[in-house]
Amino acid sequence: MFISRIIGVTYKCAWRMLHKIRELMRETSKLAGTIEADETFFKAKPWRKTTVKDDPVFNYPSVVGMVERETGRVRVKALSKITRDAIRDTFAENIEEASIVRTDGSWVYKRLERHYYHEPTVHWGMKGYRRRGNFIAQKGDSTQAIEGFFSQLKRGIYGVYRYVKYLQKYADEFAFRYSYRKQNVFEVLVGRIWLKPPI
Repeated sequence: MFISRIIGVTYKCAWRMLHKIRELMRETSKLAGTIEADETFFKAKPWRKTTVKDDPVFNYPSVVGMVERETGRVRVKALSKITRDAIRDTFAENIEEASIVRTDGSWVYKRLERHYYHEPTVHWGMKGYRRRGNFIAQKGDSTQAIEGFFSQLKRGIYGVYRYVKYLQKYADEFAFRYSYRKQNVFEVLVGRIWLKPPI
């Protein structure tokens, strides 16, 4: 509505323009090196009219996130349901083989050793984070980078949009902002416009 008022177009036109900009923000290159991976869920909130009744947490709309520890680049994939096959396909699409993948030790990340060096560095326990039975003592043995991105993603969606229909596009937007947070985002987008064919 703000864009439609400022530039004098209809709501539908402004909505389409914003989604075209979000399409420019989508990344296609794969991550490599040391990768932190995790998943997060978008549960029903009190202000929503629709609620999810007695569904397991894995049936909520979810986002799988991967961050390249060396550069801070992020890749995201919105999934309707978290499964082991969906995780494997997402990793194959976004991560180079032979990369080091660090996760929280969830069952959905098992059997990744065929293509990646998988090290579940963080385990959930009754007394907090654990690393192979001991509390984390070594620097870097965590998934806090991707958790930090998830906090920004949720604050943005719940706080600004409250509810989104096309979760993948909005997740791509926040991933782009996070990946290029040390650069001029406007210049990066303008540079990509010249590389795209006319719409």
